[in-house]
Amino acid sequence: MKDNFNDDKNPLDDQWQALSQDWQAQTYEKIDINALVNKTKRRTLLAKALLAFDILGTLSITLLFVYGLYQGDWQTPTLIYVGAGSLFSIIFVSITIKIRLAAWKIFEIEPEKIIETAIKGCQSSLQYIRLVKLSCYLIIPMVNWYVYEVVKLNGKSMFYPLIIANSFVILIYLLTHYFQRKRERDLKHLMNNPSE
Repeated sequence: MKDNFNDDKNPLDDQWQALSQDWQAQTYEKIDINALVNKTKRRTLLAKALLAFDILGTLSITLLFVYGLYQGDWQTPTLIYVGAGSLFSIIFVSITIKIRLAAWKIFEIEPEKIIETAIKGCQSSLQYIRLVKLSCYLIIPMVNWYVYEVVKLNGKSMFYPLIIANSFVILIYLLTHYFQRKRERDLKHLMNNPSE
């Protein structure tokens, strides 16, 4: 009985050893640290520019809403749309600031931390991208309602305004989806490959 147990164990040990050797023989691409430092700096600068753009857009739409309220001759759907847009934009920017600051706190250009920094940067970008995609889902009904109400008040055809408004939101969604796939590939590469 003991010999049978040893006979059964040997093939299993051989299989594990073969799997281990196969895994170790797999090729991988090493990460170029200098290129990664430059890429991380560029992406951080771009993320800061996007955040500044988001903040500027939020301030603009909020001031536009206040102006519309005090001017007094704006149509009700426009006031509701701009007011809801400014509230939505404030929430969006607040979440964006939280996402970005969490990633930027660890931004240190040291060889032993650059991969961790790049991973956090990719994760931050993916969170931002998911937020933008979620925003598209929320914007679609709001845009359609607004176009419907304004066109109804003006007595014109709804077909082209609805096509244009929805096409714009769908274009933003598709561009965001493209960048999401790109960042997911970058993150997978960083997590699966060692540095030089």
